[in-house]
Amino acid sequence: MSGERKRILWVEDSARFDLAKIVGPIYRARQFHLSLAEDATSAVRMLSSNTFDVVIMDIRIPPGEDEFWIKRYQDNGSDASQAKLGLLVLRWLFDKSWEYRADLPHPPLWVNTVQFAVFSVERENEIGEDLKKLGIATYQEKVPGSGSDVLLKLIDRVLKNQKPGEDGS
Repeated sequence: MSGERKRILWVEDSARFDLAKIVGPIYRARQFHLSLAEDATSAVRMLSSNTFDVVIMDIRIPPGEDEFWIKRYQDNGSDASQAKLGLLVLRWLFDKSWEYRADLPHPPLWVNTVQFAVFSVERENEIGEDLKKLGIATYQEKVPGSGSDVLLKLIDRVLKNQKPGEDGS
């Protein structure tokens, strides 16, 4: 890659634990500027106020401090595996009929489904249909023993799927 570094947002509640192993290869590549969001509130704020070339979304994220996300979390069982707030953030972005949209800021104009990937412990058969409905084609299951370059490879897959002009630039 040449030119300006690509801007990456990784929405992951346990990113701090994965920094040394998974994020190290991204920093060593020196091709990316990585931002982290650890909950739904932070993800929406970052997506609303910044532009990213790639967004990697975890499905099991906590709500953060915003009452909207706290309520969704509580409504869905007060457990990250049941609440699936990452999927609700994706619905906010891409599902024009989503009933809760009025409670949130308008999704940013720069977003495009080809810029997004899901990196989560859910199996594809558990969330694949939801992702398909939203138009998100890039998915990677988190499994024990994944290589330290798993996130870097996922970012590369997203970038390769983008056609000129689809990355918000």
